[in-house]
Amino acid sequence: MKLKQYIFGQLLVFLAIFQVFPAVAEANENKVEKKYFAEINLGSASPQSSNFDNADFRNIYLGRHLKHFDIKLGYIDDMEFDSKLIPSSRITANGFSLGLENTFHINNTIGITPQLGAFIWEADATFLGVQAGKEDDISIWYGLSLHLKLHHRVSALMNIQRFRDVGGSHMNALSFGLMGHF
Repeated sequence: MKLKQYIFGQLLVFLAIFQVFPAVAEANENKVEKKYFAEINLGSASPQSSNFDNADFRNIYLGRHLKHFDIKLGYIDDMEFDSKLIPSSRITANGFSLGLENTFHINNTIGITPQLGAFIWEADATFLGVQAGKEDDISIWYGLSLHLKLHHRVSALMNIQRFRDVGGSHMNALSFGLMGHF
């Protein structure tokens, strides 16, 4: 019940952005003449717990431009967090992500995109080289993306994202990628 209330509250905040900035949202209505996009990002994820090392962060998204926002569905690949304290121990997490976003264009080349989504994840724990358990759940993520238009169909991206309560720890991710419009 608490998770549903949290998700509902976060969605209300995200939707309020479009009410506070209706002129910007309206100006962005025809921001891209293409209807769909694909995005691939590579970077690093760091858990809030200092007992684990950072992990490689890889994701891929397919999305659709709608009237006032974009919706995207993606997959976040294996993030392996190695324990700093116990040898041969790690947590591996991966899963699917569903997100909403809207790009506010600063000029014809640069845009800033607030993001909000859900991460449906599965985690495996290994303790001293032995499978110790599995867990799966759904978590909220939010972030900000900086877009740099390279071509009318291609943009470079820098993403900063925060994933809430993935396996009992919050996680921050910094990634760089490319987005193609079609």
